[in-house]
Amino acid sequence: MKVTLKKTIFENFKGIRNLEISYNPEVTNISGFHKLGKTTISHSYPWSIIGKDRLDRKDYDIKTLDENNNPIHKLDHSVTHYFDVDGAELVIKRVFKEKWGNVKGSEIESLISHTTDFYINHTKQQSAGEFNSKMQDFFGGERHLRF
Repeated sequence: MKVTLKKTIFENFKGIRNLEISYNPEVTNISGFHKLGKTTISHSYPWSIIGKDRLDRKDYDIKTLDENNNPIHKLDHSVTHYFDVDGAELVIKRVFKEKWGNVKGSEIESLISHTTDFYINHTKQQSAGEFNSKMQDFFGGERHLRF
């Protein structure tokens, strides 16, 4: 099976507000000065597929920060990868969202929790388990992924 990464779209992923990268089918080099997002790009691949960064950390912050390094709230954070798999397109997307509401007894809206939505070929998956199972089937499990 030949798998080629064709394109990645970032929306509010860490320091990247909005970026689309189209990859050369042979080789794509990502280079630039310090603090421009090279490491963020490399963390996006495992995060979108297995929910971890490339250092195998599950709980790391992907929220976009303001100029004072505080999270900008009420943004969806997502990464979408377009692959060519033996001539067929495969699209994988993970979206991290904040859930806001009123705490009992308060009229002030506050951050309650976070949710993650998973998409394969633009179809929302029913659960994280369903998505993870399909990713494991496709990529052969975490031990086979190299980022």
